[in-house]
Amino acid sequence: MNEEKDVLGEAAVAFLKMIGAFLVLGFSIAFGGYVVMFLWNGVIPQTFGLPLLTWGQATGLDVVVSFIVMQKQPNNDNETILSSFIRVLSINLMFILIGWIVMMFI
Repeated sequence: MNEEKDVLGEAAVAFLKMIGAFLVLGFSIAFGGYVVMFLWNGVIPQTFGLPLLTWGQATGLDVVVSFIVMQKQPNNDNETILSSFIRVLSINLMFILIGWIVMMFI
C-alpha cells in the first residue's frame, strides 16, 4: 500500500513539473513576442521604413527565428522550473533593456 502511495506521489510531482514546464514555455513565447514587438517597432520602421508588427506577428517571428538559430542546450537535470523561469525572464529583460537604450539614440 505504501508503495502505491509513493508511485502516485511521484506521478503527481512529475505531472506538476510538466504543467510548470508548459507554463514557463507559454510565458517564454508570450513575453518573447512582446520583446520582439517592442524592439522591432522601436527600431525597424524608423530605420528601414518597414511596417509595425502586431504582438501575434512578433510572436510568430520570435518562434521562427528561435527555431532557426536554436542551439542544443546541455542537459541540466538539476534545473528547476523556477530557475528556468528566472533564466527566461532575465534574458528577455536584458534584451528589452539593451533595445530601450539603443532606441534612445535613434
